[in-house]
Amino acid sequence: MLLAIETSTEICSVAFRSVEGVVMEKRRIGRGVHSEELFLFIDELMHEEGLKTEALEAILLSRGPGQYTGLRIGAAAVKGLLFGKERPFWTMGTLEGFAVGAFSVIEDSGKIHAVLDARREHLYHQTLTVENGQLAFGKASIRRITEVEQELNEGDHLIGTGMERLSVYGQDAYTFHSSEKVTAVNLLRAWEDSRFRIRFRAEDPVQFEPDYLSGQAW
Repeated sequence: MLLAIETSTEICSVAFRSVEGVVMEKRRIGRGVHSEELFLFIDELMHEEGLKTEALEAILLSRGPGQYTGLRIGAAAVKGLLFGKERPFWTMGTLEGFAVGAFSVIEDSGKIHAVLDARREHLYHQTLTVENGQLAFGKASIRRITEVEQELNEGDHLIGTGMERLSVYGQDAYTFHSSEKVTAVNLLRAWEDSRFRIRFRAEDPVQFEPDYLSGQAW
């Protein structure tokens, strides 16, 4: 059984996968929803399954970059769940998690640009290149929007919550994936695929701090 949490944007998503492989998600979009809903979502999912933290195989968290408040609340939730308990805690980069959402429609080869609004004239950006089923990840970084646009090629896939800031947004030459694919379910999918699973990092919940990348609060 796995519990996954995604709070790096204005999307608050908690997903659970049972031993039988059944996946359930609770999700809401909006400013301030993390403080209102995250702990409630976790409690509801665990209560519905009669689940205790000790029964979890692992807790998965999107570690950033992203919205400062959302990342802090996600980290606090995990610290609370694991306080005094010895359960595995793993994190995955937020942009890598986004890429998982677009990966399912790439049959053999393609390129994914995962983006997230970093304010002003910048985006958080990371690429995933798929070649004959093999994966090559770029480095997550803060880029000027114009720099990201220069790297786009016809047929590329884009996913994330900063896509609308690109001048090419909506053009038929690219595939744009909706915000519905920004979800904690991506972390569950990544955990089950060895090519993505190696991107997870084992964490100590006491010492864990999100990856803000810029060091600037939103």
